[in-house]
Amino acid sequence: GVGSQPHKVAQPTGTEPAGGAAAGPTGGQTTAAAKDVAIDLSYDLSPTVNTISQTPAGLLHYLVRMCAVVGGVLSVTRMADKLVHGLMVSSGAVVMDSGSKSRHGS
Repeated sequence: GVGSQPHKVAQPTGTEPAGGAAAGPTGGQTTAAAKDVAIDLSYDLSPTVNTISQTPAGLLHYLVRMCAVVGGVLSVTRMADKLVHGLMVSSGAVVMDSGSKSRHGS
């Protein structure tokens, strides 16, 4: 079948590099012979099928997600309000009376 053939690697035929240069000091080929090497690869591409299905969530799941969204919005809004108020107090734009409490309870 497809992909059952082994990988083939072409080897250089001679011991002498291209251009007739002499062999290296150890008697082997020099790096110029690397131009003659070729690799033939065959791949077995089998199809993959991913089936994605979604079941509708129930009413309880919807209510839990809505509560999470509302809670997240409220907490981020409160953090932003505290940050802006703190920056305004530190810059002197808002003057706090020594006898009054901060509106954030701190």
